Amino acid sequence: MAIQPYLVGVSGFGTAERDRFQQLLDGMQFHVRLLDLAEYRDSGNAFPLALIVVSAPTSRSTLSPMKALAPQALVAVIGSDDSQIAAMDAIRAGADDYLCDRRCDAEIIDRLAKLFAASRSECSYFGASQSASQHGWIGTSAEAQRIWTTTAKVAPSRSTVLIEGQTGVGKDVVALALHKLSNRVSGPLVTMNCAAIPDALVEGELMGYRKGAFTGAIRSYDGKFRLAHKGTLFLDEVGELSLAAQAKILRVIESRQVCALGADNAVDVDVRIIAATNNNLEQAVREGRFRADLYYRLAVVRLNLPTLAERRSDIAAIATHLLQQIAQDSESASPTMSLAMVRALEQHDWPGNVRELRNALEHAFVTAADPARLDVDDLPPHIRHDSPVLFERAGSQAGQSEREMLIAALIRHSGRKSDVARSLNCSRMTLYRRLERAGLDAATIAASVA
Repeated sequence: MAIQPYLVGVSGFGTAERDRFQQLLDGMQFHVRLLDLAEYRDSGNAFPLALIVVSAPTSRSTLSPMKALAPQALVAVIGSDDSQIAAMDAIRAGADDYLCDRRCDAEIIDRLAKLFAASRSECSYFGASQSASQHGWIGTSAEAQRIWTTTAKVAPSRSTVLIEGQTGVGKDVVALALHKLSNRVSGPLVTMNCAAIPDALVEGELMGYRKGAFTGAIRSYDGKFRLAHKGTLFLDEVGELSLAAQAKILRVIESRQVCALGADNAVDVDVRIIAATNNNLEQAVREGRFRADLYYRLAVVRLNLPTLAERRSDIAAIATHLLQQIAQDSESASPTMSLAMVRALEQHDWPGNVRELRNALEHAFVTAADPARLDVDDLPPHIRHDSPVLFERAGSQAGQSEREMLIAALIRHSGRKSDVARSLNCSRMTLYRRLERAGLDAATIAASVA
């Protein structure tokens, strides 16, 4: 199935402006089609717009009809004035963001990427690589692409792979992709959670046993290695194995034979091993807790998965993907997320990574007042309270970004920082950090409304 492109509607662009903007879009990791708003209107609106970009100057009277044409689209104004007053005027007119075309390309691309990331929750298509997303690996960030490129390269080989990373980063997703993209896809993928099996039972679980080999062996069991013959054996949390169990696995890797408990002869096995750990195995080797010879056998290829906090630009796409899964499990329609909720998700540090994100989204899904559209207020309390985008809602437009709400609060309180901080339920020092992060100067905004 072809990937539906992001549709970006433009208005007020000359030929040179449009050509430069198209070059910026071509430099992004998104599949984008640029079209005039008039062209979009005449096309019958077959697909939703992700973004509307309008050349400055503009006003609420000019933006309102555009937003009515594509209510789901975010709106950005682009102009040559780099002042905060120009940005404030655009936001007052109803825009979601203001871009100065005199900034460097990298900065404009970064701002556009954030808008597209938010648009992922408002539209029904993705800009991520379809082949990666088909296997559950979502993201267009450099870190996500690095992992997927390496995964696709090493999957067809029989080399062992060691997947490293914190709990909840998606090690099982990568392991499954390595199997499905390999030449062993027609064979079994057998998983063993090394942390869940008592040490006394590990050998029998791995090698198998014959009926009567020990007390309680009332029937024969082939063991994980033989069950994975001609396929892949995924050793999850391999760092939890005892030294004795490590020695047994090493012997099988080197000999490619297993001898079940109670059996007289060893049998050949053809197994590709993928291991995963949230421990530092190099340090464990130095401390004598993990065998160096086994480590080097397992770590032929190492994939170190980034945390969710290290790939924040992927959070919106991952969240949308997870919401689709949650809705499908509940036999419900997949909801959209407000821009404010996307911002809140991007700001949270996610110590539990994707697993924590999924739990937060499921909480929002089952408790939301409007099951069709989730908002920041639907998130668990600790995420709402940690988020700098959860500001005073009175007088502010739902779905505003942090920058927009800061500007609105500064205008409302004439730049008085103590009043602004109190209205946003934060300290003055926190307010200063937010102003600096948003590139805002309270004195300039206060003077513009004086």
